[in-house]
Amino acid sequence: KFSPDFYTLLYGRVFGGIATSILFSGFESWYVNEHLHFYMFPVEWLNFTFARATFGSGLFAIVSGFIAHIFADTLDFGAISPFAVAVPFLMGTSVYIFFKWDEHYDPKANKSTLLSSSMFSSLKFLFSDPCLFTLGIVQSIYEGIMYTFIFAWTPVLEVLSPPLGLVFSCFMISLMIGSKVYLLHHDFKIFYSRVYVICDSVYIYFFNCYHNCPNFICSGQLPILIHQFVFCSIFIL
Repeated sequence: KFSPDFYTLLYGRVFGGIATSILFSGFESWYVNEHLHFYMFPVEWLNFTFARATFGSGLFAIVSGFIAHIFADTLDFGAISPFAVAVPFLMGTSVYIFFKWDEHYDPKANKSTLLSSSMFSSLKFLFSDPCLFTLGIVQSIYEGIMYTFIFAWTPVLEVLSPPLGLVFSCFMISLMIGSKVYLLHHDFKIFYSRVYVICDSVYIYFFNCYHNCPNFICSGQLPILIHQFVFCSIFIL
């Protein structure tokens, strides 16, 4: 930690949460506006663009994990060193975005609209559409689970003392695999939502089996597991 003061860490966490929310919303909103309203690209291209962006983000994250491992473990600069190394990259990309990215406003938008009225109209639109409201609830639950995992995975692995940078790179490899699987599903017209349900169900089932009986594969339970997996897959499809 850069500072041992509790309130400094608390404020840093608050601003970090705000920055994370902007990171996962501001750039996507900017690109969607550029894609649809300025360059007039087909809306069907958005899926491919975001999938490739996720793949590229995972690729850079893997490299970042290796760099973090080098500074934190190989060079023994401590766990705080990856954050210090990230600061120049953050400043450099901020300067580049400020000077190179243009902001195209809607010419029909009323610039004198108050922030409170804009937020109220957005909330009204959110609650007026059940599908959009449900999507927001699902996204909130997903983000909550993800942040819980982010806070929990390092203390859980602390007993094993693994190289956290390499573990993070493995997580990002899984992210890249997910983006490529999505593209394959989209290309072959597979109902990927059902496939995701199958993957999640199998993961939960394996986790419960291993949690209740770590040697379930060696104890003759594997044929039963395969039978249940095939049955559930056929039922969902």
